[in-house]
Amino acid sequence: QIMGPIGNDSYIAYAGDIRDSGEHLLSIINDILDLAKAEAGRLELNEEEVDIGAVFDLCRKLILQRAEDGKVTLDSRLPDPCPTLWGDPRALKQILLNLLTNAIKFTQPGGQMTVEARREESGGLSFVVADTGIGMTDEDMARVLSPFVQGDGTLSRRFEGTGLGLPLVKHLVDRHDATFVLLSAVGVGTTVTVTFSADRVRDPAAKNDAEPGS
Repeated sequence: QIMGPIGNDSYIAYAGDIRDSGEHLLSIINDILDLAKAEAGRLELNEEEVDIGAVFDLCRKLILQRAEDGKVTLDSRLPDPCPTLWGDPRALKQILLNLLTNAIKFTQPGGQMTVEARREESGGLSFVVADTGIGMTDEDMARVLSPFVQGDGTLSRRFEGTGLGLPLVKHLVDRHDATFVLLSAVGVGTTVTVTFSADRVRDPAAKNDAEPGS
């Protein structure tokens, strides 16, 4: 309303819907382009030292309203002190945000979600996203890493989405030489663990800005 009041609340709501739809479409297009690059082996990473606490905080803020609207409790956990991680900041945000979006989508009202950054005994760092949602069968878990596929035909009808989230996450995880573990049970929930190797982790007290392996 920079040029003056619109004067009708319905028009304001319509404008908001148009903007939300545009942003949703842009997100889908970006995912398709990133996935196409990844499958062609042309997805480039711009790596730097990334503040994991800031990544978690941003993703939590972006997803919090959707969690509240769906009546899903969101719990975030970070190690203290929280290390930094050598990686592509945009890719790390995509990984975490896609996992959170999936968890909320398939968790019923009254359910719970947990997102955690966890130090491993190996010295690595894991992103863990767990939910108490509808869960998947073993067959579903084998399918969902294929582009444009959701767990089964009924899921694609019941829940919106393109089926690009997990395949893109898997490609981004692989590009960081990290591991991806998917565990799920029908009616119990789903847990996804992404673990980055110790040579990518920077302890807060360390003054080492060198790239991994250098």
